[in-house]
Amino acid sequence: MALRNSTLLQPPADLKSWRDKLFNVEGEVTLTREKFDEIWPWIEHIWVRRNGKRRRGFDQYNCRLFRGPSKKNESSNSSRKPSHKIPKCYAKIRVQMVEDAVIIRQGVDRDKNSHHHNHDIDLNDYFKVPAAIRAIAQKEMEEGYEARDVKDNLKGVHNPANRNVLNDSGGRWLSRHTVYNAGRAYRKAKSGPEIQIL
Repeated sequence: MALRNSTLLQPPADLKSWRDKLFNVEGEVTLTREKFDEIWPWIEHIWVRRNGKRRRGFDQYNCRLFRGPSKKNESSNSSRKPSHKIPKCYAKIRVQMVEDAVIIRQGVDRDKNSHHHNHDIDLNDYFKVPAAIRAIAQKEMEEGYEARDVKDNLKGVHNPANRNVLNDSGGRWLSRHTVYNAGRAYRKAKSGPEIQIL
């Protein structure tokens, strides 16, 4: 299917500000449930929920780099892998649902100490593309576009305006591999087992 030269990404107008706020959580941040549902898919890749850690009505999250990058992530991006060793990041947050609001607080460790990230947000973007961008890629794959064309369109190969929007939205490191895998569930349902692109 031929590439369409359109702007696929339409992130929230204030996404850049929210990416900063929910990466560097200071004190307490309160959002409406509606706003949280709008913003979270664009920043969920920064945080990983701690299984079994729901207490007193809130969920606890560690930075995705709490355990360091996985060998899978390193190998799949070997051509642009950082040359330095990634330090373990101890940043944490607590997310609490209260009626129609969501309260996000900086988390603490066992010694009641809070920690900021020891890296910038681009490193989180590097190791995982936001769910919102993966969902857009999946939708394009479902409509019959090739992974290469979807990636090129999102990255602004034919529409430079897309590149800036993608980078500001956390998709700077989007690859054809990520786009292809975003459509795997749809393709599997239609055609059965498939060979994964490496």
